[in-house]
Amino acid sequence: MELTDILRCPEMGKKLRFDEGNTIVRAEDSDIEYPVVDGIVDFCHGAADKVSTAYDKIANRYDSVLTPRPRMLTRICNTVVWGFSDDNTYADTVLSYLPSNFDRILSDVPVGTGVFTSPFYAKFPKATIIGIDLSMGILKKARERFERVGLMNVCLLRADAAKLPPCFQLDRKRIIEDNRFYEGTRS
Repeated sequence: MELTDILRCPEMGKKLRFDEGNTIVRAEDSDIEYPVVDGIVDFCHGAADKVSTAYDKIANRYDSVLTPRPRMLTRICNTVVWGFSDDNTYADTVLSYLPSNFDRILSDVPVGTGVFTSPFYAKFPKATIIGIDLSMGILKKARERFERVGLMNVCLLRADAAKLPPCFQLDRKRIIEDNRFYEGTRS
């Protein structure tokens, strides 16, 4: 499934099309366009908010800060509150609900660097995975990771998930049809 089959313009709700060089995404019948930076569609081009700037600054250190061995108190709290002592178990549990032949759309918001999810996404080569994050620096690290492990079915978007209009969230009709199909095939 192509990204342009499911993605819509955040401003107008129209279909998007890549230009010939895949450097720009344009809304159909419109002058609205978004740059593609290192393979990442940038719906926040020119935005320089404090949050994305802060994450951009730590992108190279993000994984080492995020994934150190949890302290004993953190492990106890996670076990008591969530029933798991580490983040990999959370992701594994959530993704275990998907059938092994899952071939629909899976969105990951915020995708971060993919440090927790990349091993699990390899189990779903037929799925279309859309990762959204606000930080271009973090997204570039995710792209590097996904490419390094050979994940070719992940599309990355720079967008502010808290400000996405409903029309952006994906082609609702297609998602509804896909979900009805999926619901009908689950046992």
